[in-house]
Amino acid sequence: VCIMWAAVNGAMDDVPLNDVARFQAEWFQLLGNAYPDIGRTIVETGELTDELVERLEASMVQFKTIFISTGKAESISPTRIVPRVADQESRRPEVAVRAGTEV
Repeated sequence: VCIMWAAVNGAMDDVPLNDVARFQAEWFQLLGNAYPDIGRTIVETGELTDELVERLEASMVQFKTIFISTGKAESISPTRIVPRVADQESRRPEVAVRAGTEV
């Protein structure tokens, strides 16, 4: 629920795709240590209240002051489903797949 909230509300828009898993793991560490009531309350009530959203926002602000990404985030578009490897891309076309169709 927390990571979906972060993704849907744009809190991860500036996180490079290759950093998303580490971002999630490290943010969850912060949540578990500094905001343990957030996850516990969501599990117990099954609700994401306005108060919990405020606490999630506070945790995200705090976390983003300490998270260091490894590169620049690329925007995701319908025609590009994987991050650029380099300025001179050398992917094999049979590896790229978009919506279940080879590109």
